[in-house]
Amino acid sequence: SLAHEIRNPLNAISLQLVLLARRLTRVDGSLREELTGLVESSRHEIVRLDQLVEEFLQLSSIDRVVLEPGYPEEVAREVLTLMGPVARERGITVRDALSGALPPVALDREKIKQVFMNLVRNAIEAMTEGGTLTLVSDTVDGAPVLRVSDPGVGIDPGLDVFDFFTTTKRGGSGLGLPIARRIVEAHGGNLTYESHKGKGTVFSVSFKPQAPGKKRHDARGDNP
Repeated sequence: SLAHEIRNPLNAISLQLVLLARRLTRVDGSLREELTGLVESSRHEIVRLDQLVEEFLQLSSIDRVVLEPGYPEEVAREVLTLMGPVARERGITVRDALSGALPPVALDREKIKQVFMNLVRNAIEAMTEGGTLTLVSDTVDGAPVLRVSDPGVGIDPGLDVFDFFTTTKRGGSGLGLPIARRIVEAHGGNLTYESHKGKGTVFSVSFKPQAPGKKRHDARGDNP
C-alpha cells in the first residue's frame, strides 16, 4: 500500500516535469540550457525512485509463483531481444549460445523474465570497457542450467551480493539479486555465481526438471 501511495505523487511530479520541459523551449540562451539540465536531472531521480518502488513491490510478491510448463531458453532470448539495443549502445556484443534443446520446466514466465532482466542488466553495467556478454545453456545432472557471463569488473571476494541491500553499484538498492535468487528458489532451483575481480562474472540459473505429467500449480497453495 505504501508503494502505491508513493507512486501516485511520483507520476504527478513526472508529468509536471514533462510540461515544464516543453515550456522551456520558449526560453532563450544559457538559461534554457541550465534549466533543462535541472529538469532532466530531476526526471532521472524520479525514474530511479520509481524503480526502487517497483523492486519493493516485487519483494512483496516474491514467493507468489504460478508454475506452468515452459522453456527458460525462450524467456532468456526474449530478454536478449529487449536488452540488445542497450548493450549495443555501450559497445557490447551479445552472444546467444543457448542450445534450444533444454526440456520444459515448471516456471512462472514473468518472474523468470524478471530474473534474466536483472542478470543481463547487471552484466551490461559491469562491462564498463565493452566486451562480449554471453548466454549459454546446458544440463547438469539432468537439471537445465542457463549461464549469463560477462568480462566485466567482477565482484569483490567475500561480498555477499545475495544479502538484502548489498550492492556494488552507485545508487543501487541492493534488492535485485536477492529477489532474483528467491524467485529461482521458489521454482525449486538455485542461482549461484563465480567471479574474479577485474576479470568478470558468471551467474548460473539452475531449474528443477519438469516431472512427467506435471500440472499447473500455484506455489501459494491457495489457488490450485
